[in-house]
Amino acid sequence: MGSKGKFDYFDGFVRQMDCACEGSARLVALVNDFRPQDEGWAQEQLTAIHAIENACDEVTHDIITHLAVEFMPPIDREDVSELAQCLDDVMDGIDEIVQHLYMYDLHELHPGAVAMVGTLNAATVALRAAVKAFDEFKKPKKLGRLIADVHARESEGDERYMEAKRDLFVNHADAPVAYLLGWNSMYSHMEKACDACERAASIMSTIALKNT
Repeated sequence: MGSKGKFDYFDGFVRQMDCACEGSARLVALVNDFRPQDEGWAQEQLTAIHAIENACDEVTHDIITHLAVEFMPPIDREDVSELAQCLDDVMDGIDEIVQHLYMYDLHELHPGAVAMVGTLNAATVALRAAVKAFDEFKKPKKLGRLIADVHARESEGDERYMEAKRDLFVNHADAPVAYLLGWNSMYSHMEKACDACERAASIMSTIALKNT
């Protein structure tokens, strides 16, 4: 990890992913206990997830602030900035899912949502494991296995995304338009968050190659 007295960027990346994992776990709980009929429930979920997103933003700001003044970070400045932003995008994506759930005022859960959110959570947890090992990027086999797991979860997310959208329009074609449009957009936001996990993993691979 970082040297004594210097900002620990690797720890900062882990703290970003701690926030993302907390957010994704909250999203899993949300779809498994879907209660939009309860007064104030949707607003409560929105507020809770947004608080986690704000905490992640603070960590990201901390990383970028130190990067601006530190003479020699452990990896290239551009790489630190790009990875920090992409890890922040994971939490932003989770926040966007709940924002749109609130805005669309969806009162019925589409059957594919539980599996899709579960895969997003698995991708987020896998990414955190890779980030936690990132300070050992000179051990490429270990990091490579962890990054491969992130890619596998994202591929699973692509499959679930396709099947969920097909089910939405084939088996629920007679549902209200608001339901169709709302869940169509929700799945796009879920897939976008999964993609952010894969992008971060790819950035980590590139950084590791540059520094070994």
